[in-house]
Formats: sequence, C-alpha cells, structure tokens
Amino acid sequence: MTCDTAAMKDESARRLRRIQVVAKSFRFLCLLGMVVLLGALIMTIFKPDEIGLTFGDFRMEKFKPEYAWLKRPLIVVLLTIPATFVWLLYRLFGLYSRGVMFGEANVRYIKWLGYWMIGAWVISMPIQLLQYLQNTNAMNFIFTLDGYFVGGVLVLLLAWIMDEGRKLQEEQSLTV
Repeated sequence: MTCDTAAMKDESARRLRRIQVVAKSFRFLCLLGMVVLLGALIMTIFKPDEIGLTFGDFRMEKFKPEYAWLKRPLIVVLLTIPATFVWLLYRLFGLYSRGVMFGEANVRYIKWLGYWMIGAWVISMPIQLLQYLQNTNAMNFIFTLDGYFVGGVLVLLLAWIMDEGRKLQEEQSLTV
C-alpha cells in the first residue's frame, strides 16, 4: 500500500467518523423531539384546552362548545404527523450513525419522509374545513402548493436519485 492510499483511507475514516458524530447528535435531537411530542400528547389527554393548536386560519381554541369533544381526537391525529416525521428521521440518522450511507433502508426512509411531507400538505386541506365548527364568521379556504408539498416532491426526487446511484454502484461493483 502506498503512502497516498493510506492517507486516502485515513481521510475517508475521518469523514465517516464526522458523519457518525453528526448523525448521533441529530438522532439525540430527534429523541428530544419525540419526548416533547409525547408530553404534548399526555397534555392533550388531561388538558386539551391548554394546547393552542393552529393550522392556517383554523384555531383549536375557537371551537363552538358543541364540538369541543373533537379537540382530543383531532390533536392526537395532528400530533401523529410530526411524531412520524421525527421517528423516520430518528431511524435514518440511526443508519448514518452506524456508517450505512447509501443502503436500501436509507432510501426507503427518505422516501417516507417525502411522502409524509406531501401527506401533511394533503391533510391541511380538509382541516381548513374545520373552520365551520368555530365561533367565527370569517371563513378562508386557501389552496396553495406550500413548502410541505414542494419539499416533499424534492425529497422524493432526491430519494429516487440516491436509489439510482446506489443501483449503479452495485452494478459497477459486480463488474470485473
């Protein structure tokens, strides 16, 4: 082994360690995020009126009294979106912290992140209809292609490119 080859391997090992340290740090932040979301879920069970949930022009605290029973189930449903997103990130950073950079599982988690972003955008449409259950006369329905939709499409595109690159790398490693 030449000196250049050994230096390249050392540099590669340092890069991998850096990635693993950053991934472990972000994995810890995801764990903290899950704790916060779990706390919000527990708070929802005992004191749903304490959570000031807003979604566009929809305000949870403005529900008409006859629809107050909807608060708990709605908050639980709405908390599943960020909880699932954080869980997927936690799993993805777990792969990176173990040194798996371009595996099938990585691509799968990245695709799911994109799907969940688009799902959050889709869910925002019917949630706007909940304005009819509020104590207000101002009804605004807004259809936009916001950051969740555009970001989700971009994440799916990046996952597809990463998967194609992974397949090309596998094919090249089989070539003699």
